Amino acid sequence: MATKENRENLTHGTVLNNFVSDPFAAEAIACLQALDFAFEMGFTHVQMEGDSRSTIVKINQVLPDFSDMGTFIEEIKIKGGSFQRISFHHIDRRANMVAHMIAKEGFSLLEDRFWVEEIPEVAKIFLARDLANLMPQNLGI
Repeated sequence: MATKENRENLTHGTVLNNFVSDPFAAEAIACLQALDFAFEMGFTHVQMEGDSRSTIVKINQVLPDFSDMGTFIEEIKIKGGSFQRISFHHIDRRANMVAHMIAKEGFSLLEDRFWVEEIPEVAKIFLARDLANLMPQNLGI
């Protein structure tokens, strides 16, 4: 979610990336690209969500990351400083099917695509399911 001028905008996107070495790098690259998009759109408050717990934990750590993806993590932290407010949250994969369907949709596209205040038709089916999985009784809270 990103906010511009006190308005909430749910924003999704898909960017074609070739030659990504592993899923953790893919998650970090997607985060960098989302931050670039949010900055270009003039968003001031950003909430990033991802289903890779290790990537989100590394981003939220204060100490430098010396792992293989440390360069990505440090760049995310630097770009995050461009916003008035930013947060990074882990979202359980069971409650993240909309993002999965958007990523899957991206494989069929020949160019980058972003949706602001909407989602692709194919992902709408999963929106209600994702929201239901976020209910406290389904999360064991």
